[in-house]
Amino acid sequence: MDLNGDGLEDLISGSWPSKLYVFIKTEDGWGERTELLDPLGDPIEYGQATNVSPIDWDGDGDMDLVGGEFWGGLYVLENRGGEGIARFALLNDKSLRVDGFDLGGLGSHTGVTTSDWDGDGRMDVLIGTGEGSVYWLRDKATEGAVELDFPRMLLAPRAKVHKGDRGYTKGVGGRLKLSVHDWNGDGLEDLLIGDSQSRRGYQPKESLGKKKSARFEELNERYLEFSEVFDAACEERTFWGRGWHDKVKSDEAQVRVSASFDEMEPLMDELETLSSEEEREDGPEGVVWVMLRRQSNPVEQEEK
Repeated sequence: MDLNGDGLEDLISGSWPSKLYVFIKTEDGWGERTELLDPLGDPIEYGQATNVSPIDWDGDGDMDLVGGEFWGGLYVLENRGGEGIARFALLNDKSLRVDGFDLGGLGSHTGVTTSDWDGDGRMDVLIGTGEGSVYWLRDKATEGAVELDFPRMLLAPRAKVHKGDRGYTKGVGGRLKLSVHDWNGDGLEDLLIGDSQSRRGYQPKESLGKKKSARFEELNERYLEFSEVFDAACEERTFWGRGWHDKVKSDEAQVRVSASFDEMEPLMDELETLSSEEEREDGPEGVVWVMLRRQSNPVEQEEK
């Protein structure tokens, strides 16, 4: 995104504390980091673990920003700068709603990118979540300001890996950050997805005998099964509670959250007695995935 009108693409980076930082591209490299400012000259802050992507939100010909953050949702920063001056105003202090649905209900840690995903000439919004899902929000307008359609899921949470030697990970992780690119040159936009791989599960003590080792494996397997049930219930609670603000359905999901935790708790108590206190070092901290798009099959997973 060219922030100062010199024809060079500049960089905007989010941060954990909240502020957005600008790195101006020069002929020799990159300028010093500066804060992205609002029209009054104050730093823009709207959440934690912030990230943004450019889009002409209001259809006035200049590039605005859409952003995600730690607690989830989607935020819009309108470009109100003059020629060669970047100034942005936060339009919503709470997450954006689409057709009455609060986008915070999609999940936490929203990672946002923009692209013409369906090739209709309009920029769409794609969101990755902390839970490991990816959503496409199509711009259904034909001209002028962006009008987002209801989110469609492109990748379900905890997606499994079905081919190749992937012994170090069983599937796509969470806290997804996205980039759109035609990876294989077939004319279709593909997805590059960076994730954080969790270390869920326990590591056995090295001194366990055969009987206790077998018991450990049994407990750990059951714990991981209940963990998936627990995660799904938490996501359902977020969808109804934060998304639709439906207390009844959110409370029903909370009952399932509590029930699955009640099943997990005694397993965790016994596993603690059989597990090593050393940190697990097996497996990657994160993986970059290439999701190849097919006309007959929307995405195909391939780790790179």
